[in-house]
Amino acid sequence: MLSLSLAMVGLILIGFLSLYKRWLTLAGALGMIIMGIAIVYAFHIAGLIAIFLFFISSNLLTSVIRRNQRTTKPSPEQRNLVQVLANGGWPLLAALGQILLPSPFWLGFYIVSITEATADTWASEVGSTLGKAPFHLRLWRRVPKGLSGAMTGIGSLAGMLGSLIIALDSLTLIPHDSFKNTLITICTIALLGWIGQFVDTLLGAYGQARYHCTVCDCFTDKSHHCDKPAHHVGGLRWMTNNAVNGLSSLFAGALGGSIFLFWIN
Repeated sequence: MLSLSLAMVGLILIGFLSLYKRWLTLAGALGMIIMGIAIVYAFHIAGLIAIFLFFISSNLLTSVIRRNQRTTKPSPEQRNLVQVLANGGWPLLAALGQILLPSPFWLGFYIVSITEATADTWASEVGSTLGKAPFHLRLWRRVPKGLSGAMTGIGSLAGMLGSLIIALDSLTLIPHDSFKNTLITICTIALLGWIGQFVDTLLGAYGQARYHCTVCDCFTDKSHHCDKPAHHVGGLRWMTNNAVNGLSSLFAGALGGSIFLFWIN
C-alpha cells in the first residue's frame, strides 16, 4: 500500500513536470497517470521505473540535443492522449493482462514494447538532428530529413543504445532464477527492441501515408502542410505516424511475450 501511495505521488509530480515542460497536454498527462497506476499494480515500482526511464530519457534527449545544436527544427509539439497511447497503450494492455491473467507473456510484452518505443524515439531524435541525410528503405536513396521510412547510421546506433538501457533496467523486473545467462537476456531484449524499431521504419517506408505539399514542393507525412491540405501520393491514408508506432510496438511486444512465455522457467 505504501509503494502504491509513493507511486501516486511520483506520478502526479511527473504529470505536473510534463505540463510545465510542455511535454504533454493535460489529457496526455492524465492518461499517463492512469496508465502508471495500472502498471504499479501489475509490475510494481520496478515496472513504473522502466516506463518512466523511457519517457524522461526520450524527452531529455530531445531537449539537450536541440539546445546544444541550436537547431532550427521547430520545438516538438506537446504529446496528446493519442500519442501517449501510441507508445504507452501496449504497456498498459500488458499491465491489465498481468492483473487479470498473470503470465510471463505479459511481462515480456511489457518490457519489449517499452524497449522498442525507446529505440524508435532515440533513433528518430538523434538521426533527424545529428545524422546526415537518411537512407529511405523503399526509394533506396537518400532523402531529406523528416520523411518516414528512412534511417541513419547514428540514429540506428542511438536506437540500439536506448534498447540496451531499457534491457539493463528490465533485470529488476525479471525473477533472478528465470534466465540462466544474464548477458544473453540483456542482448535478447535489446535486440528485440531494435528489431521492432526497424519494423517501424519498414512500415513507415511501405505503409504510412505520404503527401505532397504544392506550396513548398516537398513530400511529407502530414495531411496538412504550409497551412494547406497536402495531396495524398501514396501509402494507406489511415496509417499515420501514431499508427506505425502502435503497430511496431505491438509486433515487438508480442514477439517478446512469446519468447518469455517459452523461455522463463
